[in-house]
Amino acid sequence: MRALVCGTAIMALAGPAAGSGLTTLYTFTGGVDGGVSYAGLLPGPNGSFFGTTTLNAGTVFQLFPPAQGQSAWTLTTLYTFTDGLDGNFPQTLVMDAAGALYGMADHGGTRNGVCSQNGTDIGCGTVWRLAPPKKGQTGWRFSVLWSFKGGTDGSSPTGGVTFGSSGELYGFTYGGFTCGQGVCGGVFQLTPPGKGMGGWSETTLYSFKGGTDGGQAGSYGPPVLDGNGVIYGVTGSGGNVRGPNCKGYGCGTVFSLSPPAGGQTAWTKSALLEFGGRNGIQPIGGLTLDAAGNLFGGTNEGGRLADCVPGNGYPNGCGVAFELSPGGGTWHPSVLRRFTNGADGGYPFGAPVNVGGTVYATTSGDEVNSFGSLVALAPAGGAPREDVLFTFNNDANSSSPTGSLVSQSGVLYGTTAGAGTGPAPYGTVFAYTP
Repeated sequence: MRALVCGTAIMALAGPAAGSGLTTLYTFTGGVDGGVSYAGLLPGPNGSFFGTTTLNAGTVFQLFPPAQGQSAWTLTTLYTFTDGLDGNFPQTLVMDAAGALYGMADHGGTRNGVCSQNGTDIGCGTVWRLAPPKKGQTGWRFSVLWSFKGGTDGSSPTGGVTFGSSGELYGFTYGGFTCGQGVCGGVFQLTPPGKGMGGWSETTLYSFKGGTDGGQAGSYGPPVLDGNGVIYGVTGSGGNVRGPNCKGYGCGTVFSLSPPAGGQTAWTKSALLEFGGRNGIQPIGGLTLDAAGNLFGGTNEGGRLADCVPGNGYPNGCGVAFELSPGGGTWHPSVLRRFTNGADGGYPFGAPVNVGGTVYATTSGDEVNSFGSLVALAPAGGAPREDVLFTFNNDANSSSPTGSLVSQSGVLYGTTAGAGTGPAPYGTVFAYTP
């Protein structure tokens, strides 16, 4: 099923925030351009960026910088989802050498009665490809590579997919596997078809067992792979199931999944970090990997447990930014920031990124006391630094930055979900110059 918007270009004037270093490049209208972007941006050709929105069933867009002598960035909607066989709620994008985009949709796809919400069959999700127009054409070409069935392949793919060295795709599912706490997720591989063969094939590399092993896999970020093909990711539950702050389900974990040794077939899962409260609760922001092999991530709750006490059954704390550094055959965790939900914001979603020795992170806020922030931190072992660079205020710059930042030529780029009721309730694309 396909719903394509060809050549739908919408313009927005760039509006810098006075004295802040932040510029709003584009403001979503909630129309054909979509709205509410939870994923980060993917750099494209000639200074453009690709991204997704989730309003209604979601869109894939490309944002172009101003033409010479102009000041407006221009957005083109490449594809509009229908919540049919194509999927619903697209997430982070990745690109192949031919310029085709790959992503996943949290639900939608084939309806087989397995994945339901409030009694409605919503589908178990898809992995899809969006190829550039052929010569002489203008429409991008959408195809579904895999439609999850909620059985041995899992359900509700989350975050996005990542390419392996041989063209295979790796990703996480949030559910689909029966475990000690009900339903757990897994790690999957999609293998492209051989010459003259049919479609892509799916293999579950690991399914979580719940409890100390970990539960719901994935996050708002795709898998991270190192040069040895090791997969890194997070689970939002499991791990420290006995901790007083974890409600019996565990506060979440960071894990690695190593390829099979020679002559073997099973991947090896290792626990790198268990969260328990002060060091964070519920790491749903994904991970990033820097050139030195350090992992960075965030937890949506935990940290300063006396702050952000919701009183509604959720864990305490405003969230943390953390780092995991390898050394001596083990991993060494460090908390880089315990957020207060003040000017620094709270409840991070996107993973921090290390750019030139400074770690940049965003928080999403609670849409009542805070509306998100952009902060600069020092990596573990560096000189202390906790600078609040920008505080979102639910105004024309919008609110709730949720995707991980990307750095291009010394400038940081990101998106906001704009979940508030301010002048930009459908979100924005922004740039920040340190």
